[in-house]
Amino acid sequence: MKANPPSRGLLVVVGGHSRGVGKTSLITWLLPHLKPSPWVAIKISRHRHGNGAGFSISEECQTSSRFLSAGASRAYLLRAADEEMADASAWVNAQLEAGNCVVAESNRLPRFLRPDLLLFVIRPEIADWKDSSAECIASADALIFTAPLNAAPAVKPVACVQIHHYPNRRVFKAGIHEVLHL
Repeated sequence: MKANPPSRGLLVVVGGHSRGVGKTSLITWLLPHLKPSPWVAIKISRHRHGNGAGFSISEECQTSSRFLSAGASRAYLLRAADEEMADASAWVNAQLEAGNCVVAESNRLPRFLRPDLLLFVIRPEIADWKDSSAECIASADALIFTAPLNAAPAVKPVACVQIHHYPNRRVFKAGIHEVLHL
């Protein structure tokens, strides 16, 4: 008798207009509220910390330890240049096909995989906007505005503007406003 294949996992993507706007902090806020659990958390960055070629996957970084502390079952840093994103996205898709629910920090992933929920973080006092922001914000289900906490680099969500109806309500135990305490 054949075992049933796992059902495809959910994908939540958190993008943002710049570095330091609170994307990682938002994911750490969301992880305890995401259902079904457990969730795999992935930060996707084009920044290289070495001379590696091709996309790379690491489980050891400051961000992955923050994700694990917040409740992720596994956490990864995936580094990929633009020309490597198709292969990197295939790796994320394999996680989803294996039945893992994934929360990813990335502006570029939605070009390749359609998220069940796409949140876009804005910190108004940061004027810098990444080139990848335009496409990501145009597809966002909600905009999350953040403000600094007393203990940098953490930020807190202060407002949420829902753009679309949430495409998959089973992502949260409660609505996003309740999760963020807004």
